Amino acid sequence: EGENYLSLIMRYRLEIVRSSGEKSVKYIIIKMQPPSETKTNFSKEVSLFINEIKMYSIVLKSMKTLMEEFEDRRETLWCEMIAYTPYDMIALDDLKDQNFVIINRSETLDFDHSMLVMRTLGRYHAMSKILLKRSVIYPYDFPSFIFCRPLLVNICFISSLT
Repeated sequence: EGENYLSLIMRYRLEIVRSSGEKSVKYIIIKMQPPSETKTNFSKEVSLFINEIKMYSIVLKSMKTLMEEFEDRRETLWCEMIAYTPYDMIALDDLKDQNFVIINRSETLDFDHSMLVMRTLGRYHAMSKILLKRSVIYPYDFPSFIFCRPLLVNICFISSLT
C-alpha cells in the first residue's frame, strides 16, 4: 500500500475456509523494511524493527496479562502481532476490521477524540509503571534520543544543507 515513515506497509485480505466449510475474511498488515537504502540503514541503526517486535512480544503481551489480572475488560490499546521475521517483517491485525479509521495527520482532533487519546495514554502509562515496578521491563530497554544518532543527523540536517 505504500511507505509509512520508515517502513513499507501492505494490506492483505485473507479469505479463510474452515474445515467445517464456514468462510470468513481477515485483514492483516505486513510491515517490512523500506525499499530506500538510506531509510533501511537508519531503521537498522536505531533498531526500529527490533524494538517494535520487543514491544509487541514482551511489553504489550505483559500489558494484556496485566489487564486480565485486574479484570480490565476494556479493549486493548493496540493491535495484535501475528508473526514476525527477525528483523525485517512484522505481520499485524488490521484494526480496520474493528472499525478503526486512519485519520488525516495534518488535521487536529476534536475534543472527544483528544480526551480518548489522553485517557488511553494514561492507561498505557499506568500499566507501564506497574511493569517497571515488577521488573518486567526496565527504563533502558528502549533507547531514547534517536535524533542524536549520527546517521539521522546526517539524513535530516547535514545532507539537506548540501
